[in-house]
Amino acid sequence: AGAAVAPSLIHVAMDYFAVAPDFIGSLADGSSSSYVELMTLPDGSQVVANNSVLGEPGQPALVATEADLARNPHVSTGPGAYALGTGDTGTSKALASLGALYGALGLIGSRFMKIPHHDWQPTLGLANTTDIPAKKDDEPEPAVNHDVGLP
Repeated sequence: AGAAVAPSLIHVAMDYFAVAPDFIGSLADGSSSSYVELMTLPDGSQVVANNSVLGEPGQPALVATEADLARNPHVSTGPGAYALGTGDTGTSKALASLGALYGALGLIGSRFMKIPHHDWQPTLGLANTTDIPAKKDDEPEPAVNHDVGLP
């Protein structure tokens, strides 16, 4: 039952802890005077250009399109440039909180476990324990096979 419920709990917790990345601004499309201009470095990464109207020059950025944003329901600012390294999917916080909840439930459940009375002995599947013959004092202990390995 836990495996059926866990994915829904994880997704709800991830949605709760998710943080959208920082929006720098829209890219130049010709219709607006406020836009972010990016430059590509030799290693292929993009940073905010020195002559950009928005953003801090040299700040690492990534470009998100409409298709990228459709996969992330936490971003409502639209397509454009986003600061690299900001935002959070919420996965680590979600799994940590669910792990803490699971541990707390285990601790609570362990409080209901009790050690049996010192006179208690298992019935070995017999309905009446009087059917078990009494052991004589001079009789050796029976050999017990503790082998529980695979056949």
